[in-house]
Amino acid sequence: ADFFAVAGFYRPHLRWVVPKKFYELYASRSIEAPRHSRTKPHGMPDIAWTNEGCHTLTTADRTGRVDMNAPLDPELVAELRRGYFSCVSWIDFLSGLVLDATPRDAVVIVSSDHGFHLGEQASWTKHTLFELSARVPLLIRDPLARPRLLAEPIVELVDLFRTAVDLANLPPPPDDLVAGRSLADLVRDP
Repeated sequence: ADFFAVAGFYRPHLRWVVPKKFYELYASRSIEAPRHSRTKPHGMPDIAWTNEGCHTLTTADRTGRVDMNAPLDPELVAELRRGYFSCVSWIDFLSGLVLDATPRDAVVIVSSDHGFHLGEQASWTKHTLFELSARVPLLIRDPLARPRLLAEPIVELVDLFRTAVDLANLPPPPDDLVAGRSLADLVRDP
């Protein structure tokens, strides 16, 4: 029987609260500091850069306001990055459970709504047009696809609706109502 299901995971959005075992994955690891973490990139016009970030960040021990115009304590930076990495590991685990529970003949699309800065380019969260904010993971499992790990072409989230419709063998939506292009040919015949 045909079916359609959606699983939405809130993490790694703030607050970075996850089951303890995922936080402990990073307990003994050295968390590197971001490069160029507290200054505007050289030569960038003011209009193109925001230091908005998120003024309330969460660690395992506290939730508090952060002054985004002052350098953050290196221990706080490491703890914030650890929290984000822990959330990503938890979502990886949950996504695996969904994939394992989904019939092998089903099309599955896994993605995200935005990327995230972890102090890079003096930014925290998603409020920039830098690649770290705009790039998202995209996984398409299709029983008719040739196996491979990576596709090089640039694709956009706006392409996902047309792709899902095409992979489900449904009639295409009208061009004047739905933007994007189907990625089905890229998935099935790269």
